[in-house]
This record gives sequence, structure tokens and C-alpha cells, in this order.
Amino acid sequence: PDLATSAELLAKVEAPVAVAVGALDPLRFTVDRLREAKPDWPVQVVPAVGHVGCMLSDGLRSAVLAHLRRNSAI
Repeated sequence: PDLATSAELLAKVEAPVAVAVGALDPLRFTVDRLREAKPDWPVQVVPAVGHVGCMLSDGLRSAVLAHLRRNSAI
């Protein structure tokens, strides 16, 4: 399956982006497509959670805070 956007549009994103995905997420394959389009975007795999569990996990919270700190947003 393809991404819901194109590599050309992704290439235009200038904001710092980090990707988080649950280790058990059945849609995890989409991260490989993002890595192809934007290899500079860091990827955090949150262990032992799926798609929804990732959004609710402490691992995601930690990854978001680390990304914000690296990019001087907090």
C-alpha cells in the first residue's frame, strides 16, 4: 500500500518531525515508506504496544518530550 501523500509533498516539509510507531502496530510498514521519503526523520519504536496503545503510552510521551527538547520547543 502507498502512503496517503507523495514523496514530493513530504520533501517540502521543513518543520522538524519525529515518527513514533508501536512495535506491535499492524501499520508499522508505513514507517518504512516514510524512511524512504524522509530519511532524516528520526523514528522511535515504542515497545510492546500497537497502534492505539502507542498514543497512550509513556514511551510516546517520552519520545515527544525528547523531540521537543532537541528542537528547542520547550
